[in-house]
Amino acid sequence: MINIYKRVFVCNFLFVAAGIIFAESFFIPFSFSIICVSICFIKVLINYFYKKSRPVFHILLCFFTGCLLIYPYTVEKNSHNEITKFTDSKKYKITGIVKKKKKLNRQRDHLIIELESVTDKRLLYPVSGRIRVTVYKNGKKENYCATGDEISFFSKIRSFSNFKNRGGFDYVRYMRFKKITATAYTKAAGILIEKKSTNTTFFEKIDLVRASVLLFIDQKEKSDSASLLKALLIGDKQSIDISVKEAFNHSGLGHVLAISGLHVGIVASFVFTFFVWFFSRFNWFLFNGLTKKAAAFITLFVVIFYGLLSGSSFSTQRAVIMVSFFLVSFFVSRKPDFLNTLSAAAFFILIIDPASIFSISFQLSFTAVLSIFAGFHFIGQKEIYKKIPKGVKAWVINFILLSLFAIIGTMPIVMYYFNIISLIGPAANIVVVPIIGFIVLPTGLFGVFILPVFPVLSGFCFHFSILILSYVIVVVKFFANIPFAFIYTITPSFLEILCYYLFCGLILLFYMYKKEDWLRKAVFYGMIAVVVVLSVDVGYWYFKRYFCNNLEVTILDVGQGSCALLELPYGYCILVDGGGFTDNTVFDMGRIVVAPFLLKKKIKTVETLILSHPNSDHLNGFLHIAENFHVKNVITNGQKSLSYGYKKFIEIIKKREINMPAFDSCPKEFEINGVKFKILYPLPGFLKGVQKYSDENNNSLVLKVEYGKCSILFSGDIMKEGEKKLVSVVKNRKLMSKILIAPHHGSKTSSSIGFLKSVKPEIVIISAGSRNRFGFPHKVVLDRYKKQGIKIFRTDLDGAVQILIYKDKSALCIRQVVTKR
Repeated sequence: MINIYKRVFVCNFLFVAAGIIFAESFFIPFSFSIICVSICFIKVLINYFYKKSRPVFHILLCFFTGCLLIYPYTVEKNSHNEITKFTDSKKYKITGIVKKKKKLNRQRDHLIIELESVTDKRLLYPVSGRIRVTVYKNGKKENYCATGDEISFFSKIRSFSNFKNRGGFDYVRYMRFKKITATAYTKAAGILIEKKSTNTTFFEKIDLVRASVLLFIDQKEKSDSASLLKALLIGDKQSIDISVKEAFNHSGLGHVLAISGLHVGIVASFVFTFFVWFFSRFNWFLFNGLTKKAAAFITLFVVIFYGLLSGSSFSTQRAVIMVSFFLVSFFVSRKPDFLNTLSAAAFFILIIDPASIFSISFQLSFTAVLSIFAGFHFIGQKEIYKKIPKGVKAWVINFILLSLFAIIGTMPIVMYYFNIISLIGPAANIVVVPIIGFIVLPTGLFGVFILPVFPVLSGFCFHFSILILSYVIVVVKFFANIPFAFIYTITPSFLEILCYYLFCGLILLFYMYKKEDWLRKAVFYGMIAVVVVLSVDVGYWYFKRYFCNNLEVTILDVGQGSCALLELPYGYCILVDGGGFTDNTVFDMGRIVVAPFLLKKKIKTVETLILSHPNSDHLNGFLHIAENFHVKNVITNGQKSLSYGYKKFIEIIKKREINMPAFDSCPKEFEINGVKFKILYPLPGFLKGVQKYSDENNNSLVLKVEYGKCSILFSGDIMKEGEKKLVSVVKNRKLMSKILIAPHHGSKTSSSIGFLKSVKPEIVIISAGSRNRFGFPHKVVLDRYKKQGIKIFRTDLDGAVQILIYKDKSALCIRQVVTKR
């Protein structure tokens, strides 16, 4: 019988985590979980008193405890005063208490509000729940409200929504795990303080201390290096420039920006060493053997305080708990078991916040530490490693190995979430981490702790740290800009990630148990099985991409915009428009929505981009794709735009040397792998008859795609005027299409009766944003479609719409992400 109590926290963590994951995926009734937990708890107590070893009840207790912990996050409240009853309707007067205030940039803040009531005219409704409020400051000072204040303002309450593409990021679930129900927007000038906070809680005082440190650093200097210092000391990463973040990620140094074991370890080491020296000055502590115990006791409180001060991210919580276990070991005179300590840290975090297991930082933090432990445990048994002489050489080798093990261990998770592998990481870590770890952090943290007493000396410490960090940023950007410093990767599936970790685990077992031949043989056969499964998986994707002779078209949900992926027979890929919002710095549609969708389908090469017209909702998603994917050709109607997005697009095309022929010289009919393309509109030379930068919608490129006996018409944003011209210059037979991508997102200025009679579609697909401010698709247009017997699909309701057209057959298959409205 396996003794689970030898490392009890390993068992506790694994099965509580299993219960959380299972109950989040499959609904488990609350009453059922309560009954199971009660029965198992009684059985565990009986076994304990009678000294029976029956771990199955302990395992089941942990599993159903996990189910109970996640239950509040998986069910929607049906209370009569729930805030969701007031979402997506009209403006209300909203009253609540500020629980958290977070600065996004100079223009915007985020407030987390614990709601008390909403008022509609003179009717007041008590409500519960939390909402996130985006505050536009418009030059107003930062003190328009503070944490703990009771405030009121007027706003619509909006529910969260997802981009409904298969495998896309579930933003609604993400916010639900944060216990935030809805969102609202207001101006700082419109916020009225109903009641000023008087009773400041301990955590609010911690937030005030954090705010004072951040303000003090801001007063000293506003630069990239100052923003970096705030992230390193206090965990505030909001003000770090995106280019600096990308440089750290590309050079394998992204972990430095998260307060973790490095930061907490430095604080603990310095405080512990100082107090050991201090207490050793007193004979009473020396004679009673209390020097280290007293130092550990004080260090424990300092470490916990620093963890709270730095924002308590998951990596910080993990580091604080593990250091706390180490410090407590001085009192119990027992050396802590590393694996048990790591599991205990994870277990306690899950008890406090069960949804944390779905967090990227939780997964990366614990996986990195576990892989470093496993790696050194493995390499420590090698004779070649034991022969390395101690000193600088050993330190350098250990540092390289530490970075290498962390990269190997977290690689599938980083690929899954960020699609990046840093090849320069070990070298960059050797140079940068010692500078930050032994110069910047000690100096900066010393400045934080002496700030209330010696502000002048603290300012000097911050200034020195900022100076050093300015050179660090230069070094990091140098590493990031080295050719092949990082690889942009596809997104691995859960099966592939599981196979990777199974294979790594089996390798460790194979070399750890050299004397047990039967076990080595079993492990070896297990490795072969994993390789076979991975080979089948690779073969499936390779066949699907390069040997399938069907045409697959996906109309993506990109909100208020348009984007379609065409997967032609034998692997050729085309994107028709890229979606996008006006400002890519606020939301980059290409990076956040389109690219993840492509990478989940193992697509890194998009042979052709077709841009219907240079409006931001069709163009801006292309910027990330053109810059980070292998793009060979770009087809546009040739019309220019004054927008920043268009200028950036042309700049990327020139830099990447992408072929973009002039519209007049571009072939208007061509065939690729059996799929026929016809550019029906606008006519060659059309730019001579229009004013520069005008009438972009009516000049949209209209594309007809034919395969087998089915055809799709992509009509861009043409409106009635453009439709009339199109019908007049193109014969009806040439215009007829089985599927129509609705012109101009279903606006009432398009889809004229004459146009629909010429196209004669059986199916129309409308790409529009959920609850968009334009009211697309318009009711008049929807009624017109229905009157003509056209079947309607909408990305705002149905999510991404997938069309599968079979060769030489009239049959086609249409799938949608959302099956119920």
